[in-house]
Amino acid sequence: MKLVEMYPPKYLRGKELFETPRIAMITGVEKGEVWLPQRKRNVERYLLCIKGTEQKVILSREVASSVQQALGLDDTADWIGKMVVLFSTRAIIAGKEKFPVRARALTKEEQEKFGGTD
Repeated sequence: MKLVEMYPPKYLRGKELFETPRIAMITGVEKGEVWLPQRKRNVERYLLCIKGTEQKVILSREVASSVQQALGLDDTADWIGKMVVLFSTRAIIAGKEKFPVRARALTKEEQEKFGGTD
């Protein structure tokens, strides 16, 4: 068994989504403490909760904006029960390779296969 399976990360990371995008049903948005190594302390952040996993997505402004655009809904309370595709792109940020998380709407084929965005 791989260590990542024995001790799964607390948050869904962009690198995982770069390799395999994930269709996710949103179950909520909550506040939580997130360790930021560059600040060397915990910081309160919004977290996107998804069905079927205890992993959460750190809801940065960019991630929140991409979910809002994918769903066409401004109020996070309206996101609950909706489905998006979580994915990542490769970017160079401050000279380092990063994999920021993004969301997009389901394609028509994905909607048919997984029952739409509701």
